[in-house]
Amino acid sequence: MTKQPTVLVTGASRGLGATIAKKFGTLGYAVIVNYFKSEVKGLAVVDAIGNRHAIAIQADVCDKQQVTSMIQKSDATI
Repeated sequence: MTKQPTVLVTGASRGLGATIAKKFGTLGYAVIVNYFKSEVKGLAVVDAIGNRHAIAIQADVCDKQQVTSMIQKSDATI
């Protein structure tokens, strides 16, 4: 069985990041929507994707431990 392709989009709660995340969703990818401050905006992007394989995860990508935790959470969820 082939696992669904997955993409992590950082800064995906707004602007260009949100646009990129939504596009990958329309192409059938599982999408990890990374946000730093706004959970509400991150969840709105997940809702806009409308893909049951999209999740929003908070992490500061400048912090290695937070990035590692984000990847672990996404592996467990998607």
